[in-house]
This record gives sequence, structure tokens and C-alpha cells, in this order.
Amino acid sequence: ALVIDVVGPGVVRRWNDANPGRALRPGDAIFEVNDVRGDVNALVAECRRADVLTVRAMRGRGHAPAPAPAHAPFCLGCAPVEFEIVVDRSEGAGLGVGVDHGDGESLRLESVESGLIEDWNALHPKRRVHVGDKIVAVNGVRGSAKDIIEECKVSNHLRLTVMRPFGSSLPCCCADDGDL
Repeated sequence: ALVIDVVGPGVVRRWNDANPGRALRPGDAIFEVNDVRGDVNALVAECRRADVLTVRAMRGRGHAPAPAPAHAPFCLGCAPVEFEIVVDRSEGAGLGVGVDHGDGESLRLESVESGLIEDWNALHPKRRVHVGDKIVAVNGVRGSAKDIIEECKVSNHLRLTVMRPFGSSLPCCCADDGDL
């Protein structure tokens, strides 16, 4: 099940505002999306695939009974979400991030300092890259932290695929905020 950590701005919040008696709240668990049940990755994949979602959830402890299925196209702010940013190293600037690549597959951001990511954040305040996010691909290179680092070194034009992890309390990068 996908346990809701926080409901940020976007379609879920609008659903909640329009349906206060059936609102999704932190602690609730989404256990089915469009007849897909069980595996978290399958639930997330269905959320990404479909334009209209039928969601079934259970209330967390201390809440009223679960709401009826909600029909709305939305991204779950509590699910892992990937988004892309583009930066240009041609003038010699570095990314300006400290990373942990211990999982061997991605670069987990441990710090954001002076550099291209900080510049990106200044220009895109509603799509900021945060400590805790992971760079999971660069220019399509994916699956190996070593290869991702090498691609960052050899290319000037970098299309970074950033993942906001499951259960993150960071803002949802795909919320309906007018900047996407």
C-alpha cells in the first residue's frame, strides 16, 4: 500500500477541498488503483499510466471509515516521482552537489551548494531539486552510479532525471503549480 505522508498542492488537495467528508489524509493507505493491488511499484506505474484513476484507500488509525473510490487524474505526492531538469556545463560550472552513490544505481543528493543545481533552483522555485532527491539518470544513462557520474563528466548538456523518493515530506515536484 502507498501510505500518504503529506497532501501537497494539486489535484488531491482540490479533491479534498471539494469532498471534505471523503478527503485523503496523512496516514491513509492507498491499496488499489484501477483494479491494480498489492505491489507498490505496480500501483505507482498505474498512477503514471492512466489519465483517470479509481483509487481505493483505507483510513489510518483513528480516522473515520475509508472514503469511496475517488475518480480524478492526479499524481500521488507520496509516491516516488521522476522529473527532468536540464543544465548546461559548457561555461565550466559544476553541478554543485554532494552525493552518496552507495546504492550503486543513483546519486542521492546530500547537499546543494553553489553551482548549476542551485542556479536551476533559483530559476525554477516551484520545481526545486532538494537534498534527499536522487539523480537516477543523465542523458538517458541509467542503472549505474558510476556510469551516471561518467556521463556528468563528459557531457556539457545534461538532462538529469531526478527522483523524489517514496514517502518524502518534500513538496511534490509534479503538483499543479503552474510551473510545469
